[in-house]
Amino acid sequence: MGTKSSLFATALFSALISVYANPECVYTPKWRPKFNPSILIPMYTWASVDSNGVCNHPMFLEVAKGCRSTIAILNPSNGPDVGEFERDAYRACFKMLSDMGVEMVGYVTTKVTSVNPATGLWSISGMRPVYEVNIDMEKWKRLAEGIPNFTGYFLDDTSNYFSIKENLYNINQLWWYRNLVSMGKRTFPNAKIILNPGGFTDVRLMEAAPAEGYPHPADMVVAFENFAYKWTPPMENCLLIEWTKNYGTFGVGPWCEIVPVADQAGHFLNAVAEQSFETAVLVHTGSKEFAFSQGISAMTTGVGYFFATDRTLDENPWNETPSFWTEYLEKLNKGEFMSEFAFLDEEGL
Repeated sequence: MGTKSSLFATALFSALISVYANPECVYTPKWRPKFNPSILIPMYTWASVDSNGVCNHPMFLEVAKGCRSTIAILNPSNGPDVGEFERDAYRACFKMLSDMGVEMVGYVTTKVTSVNPATGLWSISGMRPVYEVNIDMEKWKRLAEGIPNFTGYFLDDTSNYFSIKENLYNINQLWWYRNLVSMGKRTFPNAKIILNPGGFTDVRLMEAAPAEGYPHPADMVVAFENFAYKWTPPMENCLLIEWTKNYGTFGVGPWCEIVPVADQAGHFLNAVAEQSFETAVLVHTGSKEFAFSQGISAMTTGVGYFFATDRTLDENPWNETPSFWTEYLEKLNKGEFMSEFAFLDEEGL
């Protein structure tokens, strides 16, 4: 009985893996980007392969369904450090994503962080030395060598506007981040550099400054990484979460808790609205209804990359796809979230 059960379980597992090992594109955009959001999805997880060396990790196989509309943020261990066995698994899963058209960037943190063992909360105590960031970039370059769709770096914990303005930790933050962007472009030719302040930052990081020795701006900024209730607060009243009511308010959306004048966010938000650079948002602890209703709403503010999950901070919201992932991709593919649309021609694809 036990042997038969074991054999049945093994056969069932093999059958499941054979299904998983052949993902198919669910989201193949037929609409112009301004009418349909693309996806920037964090993948803070390990990779795995079957006995034949074929990628079989559930999250990689699910993300592959997003195909060329998707950019995946790869993060095995707060950066690119993996063992030799894990390296082979990662490269197999990288190749699978690349073959499916998914673009990939490697996670690099820019701050010194630590976790309090008593509370489990992370804290930031300073800036990482530039040479450490460069080492991580070089590691990613080696780990992803020969993978066509690995295109650059995701610089996490980027300083926000006020940290840059006040030169946090007694460091010229604007100079420091411009150097990181330039270093990334040198390390990986034509690298895509995505900054993640999780809110608004100094717009000069997304502007070239050749006269000052910085010809390459960052390519994208994550302008919102937060709980869904920070986007749609109780009773849809953004004033409930603002720190002052003196300067007006935005409506529900990524700028919900920003006070435009007092926060000095005007220049940044205007640049986003004008699509001077690419902008993404990452929302956790949401619902299916939230994700289905807010993607196009975000695009009206100039945001081009939208990702929302029902996973929460009680776990790791970025180590699996949302429970509604396939349905979300199907609706995007059908254009169901759009009030107006336009077809792409072959060149636009």
